[in-house]
Order: sequence, then C-alpha cells, then structure tokens
Amino acid sequence: EEYETPPSSDSKDQDETEPDKKFEKEDQDKHNDLLTPSDTTATRQSNTTKFVRYNNVAIVTKIHGLHNWQTLEQGLCLFHYAYNHKVLYDIIIFTAEPIPNEDIERLQKMIAPSKFSVVMDNRGLQEEIAALPPAKYQFLLNYCNITSTDHLTWFSECGEGKIKYRLAYNWQAEFRSLHIWHHPALKDYRYMFWLDTDAFCTKPIEKDPVEYFIQNEGVIMFEHFPQAYSNMKIQRKVAEGFNHTICELKVSEEGNFVVKLGSPRHCHKRGIPNIHGFLHITDMDFFRSPQVMQSLEGMFGDCFLCRTPDDQLAVTAPTAIYAPERSFDMRSKGFHLDIFHNTYLDGWERAMPAGFKKYWSERAKSTLPSADGICPIVAKN
Repeated sequence: EEYETPPSSDSKDQDETEPDKKFEKEDQDKHNDLLTPSDTTATRQSNTTKFVRYNNVAIVTKIHGLHNWQTLEQGLCLFHYAYNHKVLYDIIIFTAEPIPNEDIERLQKMIAPSKFSVVMDNRGLQEEIAALPPAKYQFLLNYCNITSTDHLTWFSECGEGKIKYRLAYNWQAEFRSLHIWHHPALKDYRYMFWLDTDAFCTKPIEKDPVEYFIQNEGVIMFEHFPQAYSNMKIQRKVAEGFNHTICELKVSEEGNFVVKLGSPRHCHKRGIPNIHGFLHITDMDFFRSPQVMQSLEGMFGDCFLCRTPDDQLAVTAPTAIYAPERSFDMRSKGFHLDIFHNTYLDGWERAMPAGFKKYWSERAKSTLPSADGICPIVAKN
C-alpha cells in the first residue's frame, strides 16, 4: 500500500479555515472578542465551573415534519436543562415541512429564554427537482428506476438493487452534508453544536465541550467513533473529491484523529470508519472553505437524494484528510456526557433499561431532576 502525509493545515488552500482569533494567554484581548462581554474567565485548555457564553455559536437540529415534533420537544427540553440554560445559545431547527405556530410557541415557552427559530430547508421536493442540472436529474431517474419524477414524494423509496431508502431520509443526509454550511439561517454563526432530535440528555453537562473546542481551535468534536464503516466502494468517490483515499483512520490516545492516506489508486479494498452523526460540534468556517466545499461536491458528484455518500462520511472525510490534529474525540478529552441515543449512552454503553421512558423513570429523572415534570417524556428511543 502507498501512504501519504495528510495535506498541511498551513497550506495556502487552507487559509480560509484558520480561526479568526487565537487563544494564547498573552493575547487575552483577542480571546475576549469571542466571549459574551460580561464574562471573560476562560483560558486555553481550561474548563471552568462557570460556563462562558461564546459568540457565534448555534445549537442545530433537523426534522422532517410534525410527526417528529414530540421527539424534538423532549430532546431540546432535556438539553436545555442539562446544558443550554447555562449559556442560552440560539437554536435553529430545520424542517422539510411546515410546523404549526401553536407547536412552535409551546416549545418556545418550554425552553425560554433561549432564542430559537424553525426554518424550512427546501423549496418543496418537486421544486428542488426542477432546479437540478441535467446530470443530477438523470441520476435521480436512474436511482429511482423511473422515467418521470412527477409522482415522487418525500416518502417515495429509491435505491440501487433490492435495497430502497425513503427520499426524506436521504434528503436529511444530503442537506447535512452539503447545504447546511452556507444556509442563510446560519450565516451569522461560526460554531455549530449538532444534536439529533432523538438524542436525550440524562444528566447535567458539567464540563463545557464548546469551550474546549473553541479554545483549542477544533474543526470537529465528536461523541462516538467509529459508528460504522462506509463500504469500500466509497473510496472511489472520496478519491474523486479529495484526490486521496483513507487507508486507515484511528483516534490517538490523546484523542485526535490519526490518518494514513493513499493516492487515488490505493486502498480501494478498505472501508472508511465514520464519525457518529448524532452529536458533534463543528467549525462551520472550516466546512465553508472553498477547499472543503469543492471536495465534498466532488465526492457527491451527480448524486441527488442518494443514500451514499452520507452526512457521517461528509464530516469524517474532510476533517480526517485536512485537519486530523484538530479533530477531537469527546471521551478521550475527558467529556462524558451520557447522551441517550438508540439505546446507547454516548454511542458506547448499552443503556439499561433500553427504552428511554423506562430509563428516565428508573434512572435519569433522579440525575437530571430539574427537567422532571417539565419536559414531556414521550419518546421511547
């Protein structure tokens, strides 16, 4: 196998990914620019007991529509009492379908005084299809094995071979991979704390991962790695976008990515381990940079509403290839959040009991008592 050194983070192409502010102790004035003016207690590598509210941070999640709303309410309410009441970061909820005002108002009262907004993430499926260039339109016809897209809905199922996927699910993956970084709703934010709607806090977050991430100039900080491996066939698409393949990817003892890259001709018989997408913090300026966006667009190619590549690979490949030393594993860095997701805590330990309603009743309501009786606990997983 032929291995290559990751591209230097100091290269000219990476200039736009460099943070606007450094955090050296001797340059405290610059550091203060990132903080809420009334609180400048943080220093590099520290995690203060008193949480600091940084500027340009947003909590972000996505649903398809109203049928996801109760789960969303549960997740954001628990997150508010576990973490966000300390910093009151703005919350942006992307949705593919409109949400009634009464539901929005109910959630606003539940997590007040946090500011939040609900934002449509598409123009409508048929409108999105009408705007496609010819190559992407032809891809969709082939992918769905149809001659006309007139009858496609978000709940249509398409795919290669016998395995089919709902287009609504594929859209959320594509939106999170490509469209989210430059969405107008996020233009005033630099740092994104992504939380899946079915990720449920079970205790107060006592050390602030956002503080650590910003002070140490991360590009991504993730809860769980690896979640799964992309099929080895994906290496061809990675090579088309990044001019490299990923031959090996691990987390070091210090909690950073360590990668072995290959030339475009090598490592095509190896799958790629992925960051678990249910919770991570990202520097959106890194992902917005021309280098990263061009690479992601090259990896996706003519794909529209396809299942792979997906959002997990879309945050794994750029960070592993262009900035592995600034990609942080939360557990290795001392952050043990105990977020319940798909019957696991932080993606690592099996939760017992496995269903969240029972887990809340028997365990979590005593470890997060401030949310008990306030947050509606209706979602099982």
